[in-house]
Amino acid sequence: MLTHDLLAVATWNPCVTDMIHVANVLYLLSYMVRDILWLRVLSVAAGERLVAQGSVVEDMTVLLQGALEVRADGRAIARLRPGQFVGEMSFITGEKASADVIATEPSTVVSCAQASLHELLDTKPALALKIRAALGRDVVAKLRAHAGNGA
Repeated sequence: MLTHDLLAVATWNPCVTDMIHVANVLYLLSYMVRDILWLRVLSVAAGERLVAQGSVVEDMTVLLQGALEVRADGRAIARLRPGQFVGEMSFITGEKASADVIATEPSTVVSCAQASLHELLDTKPALALKIRAALGRDVVAKLRAHAGNGA
């Protein structure tokens, strides 16, 4: 994985939050707060594992381009498209990864440490509500897609 550290500092703008799409919530987060937030843009090779089932998930990640596959017990259960989160269930529940996440083609993701994001959201309740709502919508979309595949 190639890592490029980005440091973004900006001023909070309430109008921006109305336009945020799940695809860029994490990326735009750095532009929504007065705090400093480190984000990493990662280039991921096809076949590379981002998350291992049963492991502690340390980062919150958003797929920017490419495709990722979610595999539980070796069986493909979902395909993630740009804009979807990786690690959101762990972020919400604090539990270990319930599945592997593997790139099926060269992909680009942006991520930040879950611990840093939790700390930030603990100090910004309004932002926390918006981010958790976006995570909830993402989880619901994934559940609906999974149910539509006959699961």
